[in-house]
Amino acid sequence: MEAAFNAGDAAALASLYGDSAILMPPNEPMVRGRAEIQAWFERAFSRLRCVRIIVTESLREGDQAFQAGTFTSSATDASSSPAGAPGATAAGKYVLLLARQAGDWKIQYDIWNLDQPTG
Repeated sequence: MEAAFNAGDAAALASLYGDSAILMPPNEPMVRGRAEIQAWFERAFSRLRCVRIIVTESLREGDQAFQAGTFTSSATDASSSPAGAPGATAAGKYVLLLARQAGDWKIQYDIWNLDQPTG
């Protein structure tokens, strides 16, 4: 996921998701389905430059799994940055729920938020 994001490859990112996956970005409506998730990432690349993902926990139970962790990301311009400056880094946390489909693991639910005060 990190490599595809940092390469700006929305199609590769979308391929990690199941056909009916749900993306839950902060402060936005849910994004449903692989095609819409790909479109969301294509738009996000105009605001975000790179991400660093650190897995802190994962568990597999049969054909289902979850992964949780932290991330840092940087923005391409001040209006996209929580810190208000181009290239500023923001930290956050995420949870992925995955299912095995035809032998491959696919993300079914993806939710994250930033570690910053509201307001």
